[in-house]
Amino acid sequence: MRYLKTLYLLPLIFFLCNTKVSAEYSKKVVLIVHSYHQGYEWSDGIHNGLINTLKNFKNLEVYVEYLDLVRNKETDEYTKLWINFLKEKYKDKKIDLLISVDDNAFEFFIKHRSTIFGNIPMVFCGVNDFTKEMLKNNKNITGVNEQKSMAETIELALRLSKDAKKLGVIAGDRISERKNLEQFKRDVKPFEKKTEIIYFNQREFDEILKGLENFDEKDVVIYLSYLRSPSGKIFDNTENLKRISQKTSARVFTVSDHMVKADVIGGKVTYAYSQGESAGKMAIDILINGKKADEIPILYKSPNRFVFNGGALIKHNISIATLPKDSVIINKTDQYMTDQWKEEIKKSFFGYDLFRNHGTVMLIIDPRTGTIIDANETAKLYYGYPRLIGKKIQEINTLSEEEVKKEMAKAKELKRNYFSFRHRLASGDIRDVEVYSYPIKLGEDSFLFSIVFDVTEKLLAEKENEKEKKRVLQVLISLLVISVAFLLILALYIINRKRYEKDLTEKNKRLEEAHRQIKTLEGILPICMHCKKIRDDKGYWNQLEKYISQHTTALLSHGLCPDCAKKHYGDYLKKNE
Repeated sequence: MRYLKTLYLLPLIFFLCNTKVSAEYSKKVVLIVHSYHQGYEWSDGIHNGLINTLKNFKNLEVYVEYLDLVRNKETDEYTKLWINFLKEKYKDKKIDLLISVDDNAFEFFIKHRSTIFGNIPMVFCGVNDFTKEMLKNNKNITGVNEQKSMAETIELALRLSKDAKKLGVIAGDRISERKNLEQFKRDVKPFEKKTEIIYFNQREFDEILKGLENFDEKDVVIYLSYLRSPSGKIFDNTENLKRISQKTSARVFTVSDHMVKADVIGGKVTYAYSQGESAGKMAIDILINGKKADEIPILYKSPNRFVFNGGALIKHNISIATLPKDSVIINKTDQYMTDQWKEEIKKSFFGYDLFRNHGTVMLIIDPRTGTIIDANETAKLYYGYPRLIGKKIQEINTLSEEEVKKEMAKAKELKRNYFSFRHRLASGDIRDVEVYSYPIKLGEDSFLFSIVFDVTEKLLAEKENEKEKKRVLQVLISLLVISVAFLLILALYIINRKRYEKDLTEKNKRLEEAHRQIKTLEGILPICMHCKKIRDDKGYWNQLEKYISQHTTALLSHGLCPDCAKKHYGDYLKKNE
């Protein structure tokens, strides 16, 4: 009976399991709404983090919209247009999850989500200084806070610029830009006694540039963002930073990763990609793992880190030794890489003294640019250049870029780690070398540890050896040709000789036969005394003419002798007379 009950339950268990599987693998629809426009680096960074996290799940259908609120003002009319657009476009689609990116989209859906989509789950990211009060009693929402590291960046900037008399801050007129400025004002208070704080907000950009003329190379500027002026003009951060670096020699810092460019030194910055990645993981928990948005804790601690511009560090003579531990360096110049190696990395290079004093030519090369970061004493003596460190290996290598690629492809195909190149010394001599390269990772950077062997004499000896081999081979071939020719001539001689001997034998036989026949005629010939027929060796009687023709070379002709003429034709002759 107990087994019978179990059998009755099996269809129900199967149904429940099957329902769960179908729910897990049914297609889910996600709508991502950005505050700004496609092509804006911050938005693109977050979007990449979202998509790369979501793309591993094939049953997700993703839609993307851009409110474009950098290039457009957020008026009531503009908001109504978006509400109606979203209602109409997605009325026949069941949206399972809404993802809002940055402040404008977040505020838009806090007000209008229920009107457009109902109480669907929502994940936000890129929202500045998020507090629970911002939800305004909205439920089924979680997300990632964007907290700018103002205090850390201000402290670092003033520590690296101890003689700074002015600290300027630049901010635009968008919602997020005004929020960033408010945070700056809070976080800068502990430093107000150390330096003069100058606010470049509520100003047109040309006014800001004019104000920066009073800053010198010891002063500090913190650039937050400036995409819209108070008058509504639209700007581009990349172009802004170029104009700022042309206008002032002050040290410029920032708190956003996508602004570490031009001559901006850097700072502790928010990572756009990390914002999107964290929001994407929350979306997976809701859609795939079945969690409710309210069950997922809001991520208040923004995933920020120190990022610096290698070119700007060199320009402003900032040593990497003064930077915080685990800092990320981008846009690394050749000079930066060389200085970095000298100051920090070579200290952690096990056996550096052995490298420096070894009798073999050794180089440390930056694989991205080909710059020689370091060289031992033997290498400096071998190449003879006044300044080998900092030189590009391409300047020494005589092979073209295409030839180098071929050599590297050949090495890869043969699964070997050495390359055959031709290097030019300072004297102008071209030397054949074999370069053995090994990747080494020191800190966060990868280098090529290259050992160089001069094989010029070896190759010359090999070439001479090859030439000698060719000469010997040519002699052997010549001898072989002569031998073959001699054998051919000998073979022809033997063939002709045999043919000649055969012909001679035949002729001798014929002569012997003729001679034999001649001897027969010389003997006694039996001849009839009446008809004159001759008897041959076989006993046959032949006419005299036939016998003589067969046994001699004489030819016979017929005529009449006078006697026979008289005898046989006498009467006829008398008549004619």
